[in-house]
Parts: sequence; structure tokens; C-alpha cells
Amino acid sequence: MSVYFLFWELSDEVARIMTDAKPNAGHLAIRELESLGKVRAVITQNIDNLHQAAGSNAVYELHGNCSRASCVKCKQRYTLDEVKSLRQKEFVPYCTTCKSSDNLIKIDVILFGEPLPPTTMQRAMEEAQNCDLILVVGTSLQVAPASLLPSIAK
Repeated sequence: MSVYFLFWELSDEVARIMTDAKPNAGHLAIRELESLGKVRAVITQNIDNLHQAAGSNAVYELHGNCSRASCVKCKQRYTLDEVKSLRQKEFVPYCTTCKSSDNLIKIDVILFGEPLPPTTMQRAMEEAQNCDLILVVGTSLQVAPASLLPSIAK
């Protein structure tokens, strides 16, 4: 059994759980603070898209987002509907654009051992370095490098 088969089995389970997920009072409060000009950015390790669903605009997703997918080789982006259509043919979807032998499609989440998106991490660090106040909500701060962001805030 390939690692991609296991990945898609897990992705299906996560999708079942997240289908009914809605922003909670915390997401809505952060969005309200953003609308009042008190929050400039949200830096999150969550992959659930709930900050965006709550209406937050500047969201830096350090661990990606499970509402998007792309080819691991050529980085062609796919909507989840496109992936669903491809998966009706094969359980593990393959890119229809590139001809690489490693043209598998993966949900855009960061797995253990994969690097964080460098641009996203750089922007998150810049936001932390330039903030007047940093709110740390809903985390144990145990996973680096996100756990280091509060220490670089002014």
C-alpha cells in the first residue's frame, strides 16, 4: 500500500469531520477585531479554512489548507471538485497537466518532514516583528517554528 493511498484515506476521514465545521466564537471575535482595525493578520497552524469562513482577510496558513490541492511535481492547482472528479477514476488522483512519473495530486497541507511554505513563513515572521501586540489563541506553542513567533514580536 503506497503512502499516497494512506494519505488519501486519511484525507477522506478529515474531510468527513470538517464538512460540518463552522467558525466558532473565537474565529468570529478575531474577525471582529480585524474589522475594527485591531488585528492586522491571523497566523495559524490550522488547515481548516475556518478563519476565512469567519471573514478574516489576511490569513497566513503555516501548515497549508485542506480546501485546495496541487500536483506534487508541477504544482498545478486543483479545486476539491476537480480532485473529486479525478478520484472517481482512481482512488489516488494524478495530475492531468504534467507528464512526470511523480504527478500525484495532494491536498495542500504540510505533513511532518515537509518544509513550511517559505513565503508564508517569511510574511508571518514580518507580521510578528512589526506588531504592536500579539495574541496567541488556541495553541500550546509546542510546534516550531510557529512556537517561536511570539518571541520575535516587539
